[in-house]
Amino acid sequence: MRQTDEHVLPSADLVHGYIQRICFKTGPPGLVGAELEWPVRRDTRPGAAVPVAELTALLERAGPTPGGSRVTMEPGGQVELSSQPAVGVDRCHARLAGDVGHLQTALAARGLSLVPSGTDPDRPSRRQLTHPRYEAMAAYFAGRGETLGAAMMSSTAAVQVNLDAGLDDRDVTARWGLLHAVGPVLVAAFANSPRLRGRDTGWKSTRSAIWQHLDPSRTRPVTGGPPAAAYASYALDAPVMMLRRPGGRWQPDPGFTLRDWAARRVSDLAPP
Repeated sequence: MRQTDEHVLPSADLVHGYIQRICFKTGPPGLVGAELEWPVRRDTRPGAAVPVAELTALLERAGPTPGGSRVTMEPGGQVELSSQPAVGVDRCHARLAGDVGHLQTALAARGLSLVPSGTDPDRPSRRQLTHPRYEAMAAYFAGRGETLGAAMMSSTAAVQVNLDAGLDDRDVTARWGLLHAVGPVLVAAFANSPRLRGRDTGWKSTRSAIWQHLDPSRTRPVTGGPPAAAYASYALDAPVMMLRRPGGRWQPDPGFTLRDWAARRVSDLAPP
């Protein structure tokens, strides 16, 4: 899990129940949402960093997107569009297409463009956002010797599609199995990141390679048992990435899993 708050101490049963009710809520599937991410480069100097402050000011002047997508920034200055839920793929695509055009027009006015790649092909990994949560995330990876953490945070981008879980438990299980089966095909179909930090990596999808080799406790496939129960167990067994302490301090890698945290008081497991 990425974030926990010591004032909220769930039991393992509550975690299972929450994931079953919320993350795997059943009903007729129909809503589709998507998140699109890109590195941003300056057309005349593709190897130079584009400051987040410049991007933020530019996007604020451009105004809201016509389709209602939310525009946010990733740690390295990647731009993300998060769509509103839409009924069906066609409507989601149409709204996002308008929002992407809005974003491209705003960037082009300042000589900037979206990089159509799953990794930033030319620039070194440089984190620009300094929120304490990102500081704690970076410290978590660094403390565990995860050299790919910086690249994941600051040099990768993705397309993420969000779907309803399924009509009923049987349908959820079938859809869950299908998604796992077609995963390698989707990776191959969208492989477009052969470069990172100015060099060829030998991978068609460097982004996939980064995720395959990064902290398996939170990136490996979820397998075994009914989907909701399997995912709840997966989450419970993951190390807590960070702990929000009183006074706005964030403690990275407090040294226990979410299951440990659910079973005992945090004060028994980590120093204040």
